[in-house]
Amino acid sequence: MSASTHPSPHKKSRTLLWTALTTGIALIGILVLSTVDDANGDPLIETSIIAQLIAFLGLVLGVVGPPLFRAVKDTGIVREQVQNSHTVNLRDDNDDKHDRVLSKLDHIDRKLDRKIDTVREDISRLNIRSDKHEDRIDLLEQTEPSKRSST
Repeated sequence: MSASTHPSPHKKSRTLLWTALTTGIALIGILVLSTVDDANGDPLIETSIIAQLIAFLGLVLGVVGPPLFRAVKDTGIVREQVQNSHTVNLRDDNDDKHDRVLSKLDHIDRKLDRKIDTVREDISRLNIRSDKHEDRIDLLEQTEPSKRSST
């Protein structure tokens, strides 16, 4: 498989790094805004709201994070297994292979039909020969009964 079809092995870790970095910057921004007062002298963001927000984010990450990280990991594993490196669409590729298999099966079927016909002809000839032999045996038994009984 070519390198262009596989994602970089560090792509997931970079994605997680960027997520953590942007979350950290957002939290720092919220903390900075909590130090800024409005025109009345009140903080723009109450520190209790910040604490609740951080606790909520921690809870959400604690509950959702592990399954989410497993899903991201499993998705990467699945992608490696199902991603093909050739330029043909998977459905088209399977359709082509299916058509080739059907063509071969048709060829085998025709060949088998010819063989069956040959076997039937052979059996028919053997039956005719057998019938002729039985007729000859019957004729011999009828014409020479005295010779058989004396032996």
